[in-house]
Amino acid sequence: MRRALSLAGVGLCVATATHAQDPLGRAMRDELARSMTELRLDTLPKPYFVAYRLDDVETAEAAATLGSLVRGRDSRTRHLRVELRVGDYEFDNTNFVGMGGGPAFSMLAGLRGGALLPLDDQYQEVRRQLWLATDGAYKRAVEQLAQKRAALQNQTRTEQLPDFAKEPPAVITDVVPAPPLDRAAAEALVRGLSAAFRAFPEVYSSGVSWSAGVARTRYLNSEGSAAISLPAKVCSTACARWRRGSPGCARRPWPSCTMARSCSRATRRPSCSTSCSRRGWWRRAGPSPAIP
Repeated sequence: MRRALSLAGVGLCVATATHAQDPLGRAMRDELARSMTELRLDTLPKPYFVAYRLDDVETAEAAATLGSLVRGRDSRTRHLRVELRVGDYEFDNTNFVGMGGGPAFSMLAGLRGGALLPLDDQYQEVRRQLWLATDGAYKRAVEQLAQKRAALQNQTRTEQLPDFAKEPPAVITDVVPAPPLDRAAAEALVRGLSAAFRAFPEVYSSGVSWSAGVARTRYLNSEGSAAISLPAKVCSTACARWRRGSPGCARRPWPSCTMARSCSRATRRPSCSTSCSRRGWWRRAGPSPAIP
């Protein structure tokens, strides 16, 4: 008996510790459950589908010209998007273009609502913001549903297609190690690369910039599907303008600008974007330089 109680106590401690370590996930699950059971206005229909997407984005960037730093900053934001549907899978508030400039002017308006969440992992405040965003999305959705029913009341539809499809729940985890966003190293990199243009007197304007971002995405819906992903992206850009008539540019009738841009994603094989000039031609760019 004592052993059973001890095991139960250990299990309770583990569950409590897990919830404490993930207040964001707990807030999303709790508010989703409340919205599906309690969210309703008078006799208006309840939501039959709710989904939350939370993007935690961290970015860093640096830029320099001729060896001097002109910009260096980092930021972090947390975005929430709410997808809410009222009605049923056959007929709901989506796939409808409303009249006027209100929230129903677009096929996707009212389907999604969003907000900026606090960066601190405080369960109560995150839950409050989830509640506010969900409440706003629900009020827009029921208004759109009424507009859609009124618009189609006197119309004959030759084909009846469902507005939404129900899928079996899926749980996906796609997390890769995030590269460190070392802004100090990036600033040293752009300083060194931009200083190389000093050796070319025909170049009258030049610059090198670097940016990187990591986004941790959480997704949860009322059908039981959930996903966590951690994509990362690093980009570098170099731009130079040279004077008309300088060596190698005799055929150009105006000052030219060549921009080379290279990006790579941590979740895929390193890939190179294109580089272009103001005259409109395209060619491949080289790989993004590594930060020392």
